Amino acid sequence: GLAPLYQLPRQTVPTEDPAAPLSYTTTGEQRSRGLELEGRWTPTESLELTAAYSHIDAKITKDNTYPVGIPLANFADDSANLWGRFTFQEGPLARLGISLGMTYLGERHFYEGQVYTLEPYTLWDIGLNYAFSDWSAQLTFNNVTDVFSRRSCIVPRSMSPLKPSHGSP
Repeated sequence: GLAPLYQLPRQTVPTEDPAAPLSYTTTGEQRSRGLELEGRWTPTESLELTAAYSHIDAKITKDNTYPVGIPLANFADDSANLWGRFTFQEGPLARLGISLGMTYLGERHFYEGQVYTLEPYTLWDIGLNYAFSDWSAQLTFNNVTDVFSRRSCIVPRSMSPLKPSHGSP
C-alpha cells in the first residue's frame, strides 16, 4: 500500500489583469495539500480487494479577481474507491471473474460571486472477466444504480488548474 502526504504550490497561474480588461496576467498562486491512501489485499487465490482514499485541500493563495482562500474548482475534498473481484478457480466456471466496484466523490466547489458546492455522489459498477492463457477479457457496467452526477462545472480560467475554461474532477 501507499500513504503519501503532499503539498503542491502552483505559481504563475493566469488571473484577470486589472489594468487590461479581457486580458490575463500570470500572477496568481494556488496550493494543493493532501493525503492519499492505497491498498490491495488478496486474502485467497480467488479474492482480490483494492481500496483508495484521497483528501485534498486545494485553495487559491493569490489572485487579482477571486478571494484568497476559496477552494479550487472541481477538486473533491474527499474521494474513495473500493473494488473487489472473485475469480472461480475450479469447475465449469474456472477463470471466470465477477467484480463489484464503488466510487465516491465528495463535495466539490466553484466560485461565481460566491462559493457554490456540488453534492457528493457514489457510483456502483459491476463486471465480468475471463482469463485465457495469455490474455483476458473484461466487460464492465458502469453506474448500475443510474445515479445522476454533475461531473464538473464551467469555471473561469483562473479557477481551473487543468484546463483554461473547464474544470474536471
